[in-house]
Amino acid sequence: MDELEALKKILERERLARKAAEQVIEQKSLEIYQANQQLIQLNESLESRIKVRTMEIEASHHEVLKAKETAEKATMAKSMFLSNMSHEIRTPLNGIIGITDLMAGVNCNEAMDEMLEKVKASADNLLEIINDILDISKIEAGKISFEAIPFSLSDMMNTIESTFEQRFKVKSLDYDFLLDESINYHVIGDKTKLYQVMNNLIGNAIKFTETGKIDVSIKILSQTKTRVWLRGEVCDTGIGVPEDRQDMIFEQFTQSDVNTTRKYGGTGLGLSITKQFIELQGGEVGLISKPGYGSTFWFEISYEKGERISSTKLKSPVCLDYNFQGKRVLLVEDNKINQFVALKFLSMYNLVVDVANNGIEALDYLSAHSYNIILMDLHMPEMDGFETVLNIRKGNVGIKQPDIPIIALSADAFTETRDQVLAVGMDDFATKPFKPAEFLLILDKWLNHEK
Repeated sequence: MDELEALKKILERERLARKAAEQVIEQKSLEIYQANQQLIQLNESLESRIKVRTMEIEASHHEVLKAKETAEKATMAKSMFLSNMSHEIRTPLNGIIGITDLMAGVNCNEAMDEMLEKVKASADNLLEIINDILDISKIEAGKISFEAIPFSLSDMMNTIESTFEQRFKVKSLDYDFLLDESINYHVIGDKTKLYQVMNNLIGNAIKFTETGKIDVSIKILSQTKTRVWLRGEVCDTGIGVPEDRQDMIFEQFTQSDVNTTRKYGGTGLGLSITKQFIELQGGEVGLISKPGYGSTFWFEISYEKGERISSTKLKSPVCLDYNFQGKRVLLVEDNKINQFVALKFLSMYNLVVDVANNGIEALDYLSAHSYNIILMDLHMPEMDGFETVLNIRKGNVGIKQPDIPIIALSADAFTETRDQVLAVGMDDFATKPFKPAEFLLILDKWLNHEK
């Protein structure tokens, strides 16, 4: 009996324990169910939020792409506008400057010579202003790029000296150009940009110097087997720059004071362009000046070394020394004034010239005659210079000389245009209005030296 009661008690305890366990399991199951429902709701909410956020991101990304596309179109439109404006403004300037140069070579009376000199100075000044505005626009648009091609510092200094010789004489200024004699090798970089830096600094020195001398030099700071660090200086005996204005002189539209602007003119862009050209190539610019005692503008820049050259001696280029006797030129140019200027200039050096008014006429000439060089305008009706060159290089329509040297003549001075010119197969580029000394160097290079 006692055993039966003990067994009943054991069974009752087990029943109660099982019931308690079932209640716990039921409670935990309920809690798990509720937690699961909460997770489902959270998941649905999260998925909804993710979907909304994804849509927002996609919309934002679309807006960014649309804004980027709009900006790129605006930049392209601005570049095209600047390119067209460059061409449209430079084309008549080419006629003015070219004809003035030609008239200067004709025997005139003293009064006429003086007037021609003033016309030429005004045209050159206008060209500098246009160049400055276009350069600043290209820098702001991020369209400035730098070439890496071998060039001779000696030849560049030679050309610069020849370019400024007359301006020095007009103001009765003494001048000296010095290139470190140990630079007996080419340097690899952007010759055009360095030339413009030197042009800006020398032009600035002449503008603000009434008497005395201007010294131009490029010296070696240091060098290794493969690289050279150079310092260029332009020292003048001009009006100088006050100390409190020296830090600002390289900013856009800045000159030393209002009276300077009124007396000497200018856009106030040249030094800013110089600073940006040098600094974008990893260099530095600076100024040492004292009012009444002159200024020294300097820049430091490094270049990779190229091949050695025979001499660095500076020689004055005399235009009449060039011999092109018997060489035949095809001039492809639609502008009548530019035709006139080019024909007069080329005939001075005994070149035989045929003129084509557009690309179609040029192809006809080239299928019937042989030439030593082609001078090719880019913007022409019927068939432009780019399409014409592609036809020449492919030997289309019976072209006799598909590998003939072709020099682009363009009033469009943008880097993109230069790149496009070389990409389609042209050999060199001359910007209108061209400087006679520089243009003659190009002609001499391709008519007398290139194979």
